Amino acid sequence: LTRINNRKTFADRFQSEFAYALRHRRFCSLIILDIDHFKKVNDTYGHQAGDYVLRQLSQVISDMIRSEDLFARYGGEEFVILARDTDEEKAFIFSMRVRRAIEKCEFKFQGQQIPVTISLGVATLSNANFHDHNEMFKTADEYLYKAKNNGRNRVESALTH
Repeated sequence: LTRINNRKTFADRFQSEFAYALRHRRFCSLIILDIDHFKKVNDTYGHQAGDYVLRQLSQVISDMIRSEDLFARYGGEEFVILARDTDEEKAFIFSMRVRRAIEKCEFKFQGQQIPVTISLGVATLSNANFHDHNEMFKTADEYLYKAKNNGRNRVESALTH
């Protein structure tokens, strides 16, 4: 549907990228993002419109990431970006750019404007601050939920706390 990587591809690559970054003392950032109130999009505009939003969002973000990064659909309306050699500040700035791009993007399906925003959580491997990739994923996911609980359409990371 979205023509991007799937959850399995992400899981395989995340494990190896994390191990490489840890061993070589490199930065590695994980961004988890979720479409705000996506169920409401499907309920209000229909599932075809929801599919259109997923495809359009995937295209916008795909155009923004570097070739060495990984962008994947994790499930439903949740996506992940794995940013190689990207420190916390750069990952946060990039996440803000992605958030603004989606907020400004015109999602128009069958003549109807669909408002779309996203919430993002960011975690960065730095100086072995995570013992394994699962711990890093859990941290990014916790920041995603903080973004949702703090009003949505925002980025949360260690820099915001």
